[in-house]
Amino acid sequence: EISPSHDDGSVRRQRRKNVGMSLLATVQSTFLEHDGLGTVRSMAAWCGAYGVLHQGLYYASRLCFPRSAYPALDEAQPKYWNATLRRISTARVVALTHAVASWGWSIRVLSGAWASLKLGAGPALLAYGLPNDAAGLAFMRHSLGYFIQELAHVLYHEPDPIFIAHHLLYLFAVFPLSVVSDSGWAMVALATVFAEATNPLQLSWEMSKAYNNDSLYHKLSAPFTAAFALCRGVLMPLAMVDIFRYVTHHPKPILTYTYVLMTFGIVAGLAWLALLIKGFVKYRRKRRLDPKAA
Repeated sequence: EISPSHDDGSVRRQRRKNVGMSLLATVQSTFLEHDGLGTVRSMAAWCGAYGVLHQGLYYASRLCFPRSAYPALDEAQPKYWNATLRRISTARVVALTHAVASWGWSIRVLSGAWASLKLGAGPALLAYGLPNDAAGLAFMRHSLGYFIQELAHVLYHEPDPIFIAHHLLYLFAVFPLSVVSDSGWAMVALATVFAEATNPLQLSWEMSKAYNNDSLYHKLSAPFTAAFALCRGVLMPLAMVDIFRYVTHHPKPILTYTYVLMTFGIVAGLAWLALLIKGFVKYRRKRRLDPKAA
């Protein structure tokens, strides 16, 4: 004889199983409806393209700048988790390539939809809920592919927890928009405009320090700090306020979810900006007191 409690437990397990299967079927249907397979294929293609570029640059540098003549390029750099200067340099060139491409791409998709975007919606200045058309999806898929490739590099060569968290945050925020959402590309594109605008300066500034080029580092410090403060400290927060006004006026779970993850990125960017300004002030003060020591 089966006890009532045992029977109730079986019923609950069956119900949970049915709910799980129903949820899985819904996700699968939504994934296929939004061309999720197309997103995955495109991401894989861009990931492979950036991976080939990365490895190609690395081995090209070994031919052009052999270890025997440039041993410093293959010395471990403690500040970069013991990755070599050669590996770091090729990764930053790939990052620069993506920064320029994604910035230009974001400008293109935003300008192409500007007539619809500038209409706004309620209290927001822009209509961030425009449908994910082919252009918007292609833009997001490109950066998703790059970030997967870059995450693999970071995990293997530069396992910096901040880098890892940044890349995962982007992937978790943007991937769902590409496979289960009808909209969202405009939020990502606007954020990309401000996020990538300073990357060329940042990468040049970073590498000038890595290569101990004090003269270039000094020349880039002020413009980079000012540009980063403008984009990450002023324009990006203002954009997030406008997006907040949109998502609260037009509540949609997937857009709210993405906005929350983007907010974590903004807060981290502001914290890094504070450290950057503090370091810049310290560097300028030290240089005034003793130019050689700086």
